[in-house]
Parts: sequence; structure tokens; C-alpha cells
Amino acid sequence: MKKHWKIATWMVWGALTGCAGADLAPDRAYRQVPYAGTVQIRQLPAQQAEATLDGVRFEGAWQEHRCYTPECRGTFRNVVSVERKHVYRGSADLAAPGATQLHCTWVRLHREFSGACVAEDGRLFRLAMA
Repeated sequence: MKKHWKIATWMVWGALTGCAGADLAPDRAYRQVPYAGTVQIRQLPAQQAEATLDGVRFEGAWQEHRCYTPECRGTFRNVVSVERKHVYRGSADLAAPGATQLHCTWVRLHREFSGACVAEDGRLFRLAMA
């Protein structure tokens, strides 16, 4: 009986320390900086994307991959297990004709998105899908 009590105690202790040490907000850096605005990105066929910011049109390629870990799932880390295979992380490197660049990253679950874009000058923009 005493052996089972010790095992149960170690399991509870391990769960408590594991949960306390887990980073529940990996996107914390994005939360600390105020957003300069919102960028709407439009995904086009053949892995192409376009966005307009301050009247300048950015174009480039985007890619996505399926998330297998809670760290990758970001804001969607706590979805039901049957929905986890529908969580994707994506990124796009967009460029404007004047050699200005915009780097966007997001996490997607079906039609819900959570992401941000960073301009070359360091401004941070909330990402919205058009």
C-alpha cells in the first residue's frame, strides 16, 4: 500500500512541476509590443500571397506545415485531440517593389487565425486573413 502511495505522490508532484514550468504563452513577445495596425493577407493559388500596408502592395510566397507539438500549436494548444490534426503553422515573406519586406507568421485552425507581421523597421502588425 505504501508503494502505491509513493508512486501517486510522485505522479502528482511531477504533474504540478511540469505544469508550472510550461510556458503557457510562447507568443509573449508579441503581446508586450503594441500593434501598429492590422494587415490583411490574401492567400492566392500556387502558394502566393499579397498584402497591402500603408498603400504599398507586398507580394511573396507562403508555406504551411502541420503542428505536432503544443509549442507549435501556440494559441490553439488546448484544442480537443480530434482537432489537433487541423492546426497548421504558416509563414510568408512578402516584398514590395521598393525592396521593403514584411515577414508574417501565423497559426491556423480551420478558418481561425492568430498571427502577426513584422516590418523591416520593427513595427508589429496584427494579421488578418482576407
